[in-house]
Amino acid sequence: MIGINQFSGIVRQVNPGQRQNGDIAYLVDNKAVRIIESEEPFWRDLTTGTTGADVEAVQSFLSTEGYLEAEPSGTYDSTTAQAVTAWQSDLGVPTGDGAIQLGEIVAVDRTPLAIELGEQIQVGSQLSGGEEAMTATTGDREFVLNVTSEQARQIPADSTVEITHGEHRFEAVVDEVAESGSEGAGGLVEYSLTSPTQDRICGEYCDTLPAGEEITLRSSVIVSPPVEGVSVPAAAVRTDTDGATYVSSPDGDILVEVIGSGQGLVILEGLEEGTPVKVFASSTPGVSSDSSGPGEQ
Repeated sequence: MIGINQFSGIVRQVNPGQRQNGDIAYLVDNKAVRIIESEEPFWRDLTTGTTGADVEAVQSFLSTEGYLEAEPSGTYDSTTAQAVTAWQSDLGVPTGDGAIQLGEIVAVDRTPLAIELGEQIQVGSQLSGGEEAMTATTGDREFVLNVTSEQARQIPADSTVEITHGEHRFEAVVDEVAESGSEGAGGLVEYSLTSPTQDRICGEYCDTLPAGEEITLRSSVIVSPPVEGVSVPAAAVRTDTDGATYVSSPDGDILVEVIGSGQGLVILEGLEEGTPVKVFASSTPGVSSDSSGPGEQ
């Protein structure tokens, strides 16, 4: 939890999801609750004459957004109050005297940040103050894969898992079975996942994930890595007595390497795309045998 509501009144606007520095999270009557990046919590009213790291955090934000020309000093002066008034005016909320009341800004460690509003923070709700207002995920995300026992038997170690969230795709690797391979709640086997690059699985897009202690994302286990190459009918591929694999083209035999097969096709390395090959009279999918080698009659 990153914020407790400090205001009484009617909730007029809610903005859950990914928020940027200075964005409004929700509106109670005419009080706009915003988030600001700060290592220090905002624990008091900020008025002219207030000094401290919390003031400096507000000034840094105002400076970054172009409201304050002076360098952050940590002292809430008249110039800071004027900058706050201009900021609030752009947000469309009452400007007042340029002071910031306790509860109007909430400190977060980074932005953009996906926030989730409390159950009572809904448009039309009557608040009295003290309600749980905002939560956000902090720290590193841990990814686990839950599958049935039957599915688990088909997942070899080090299998690749592709995780999808919106337009983003993350790649992970099956690391180990949690709880010594025992089945958890619901009879599911839980695998812990790691990044193949030793970075965070979600990389630079971790902050785009929904807030919450546990979220569910679509995933697929890639048991057999995809194979790319030139495909030919299986009946076009021959092997000689030495085990060499080749195909026959109008210009002669070409040595190739089989890197995959399925559904009557063979994926080859060593054959240029577009090269015509001879298809032998064979109804058996896969690599055929021939007593002659490449170039022999």
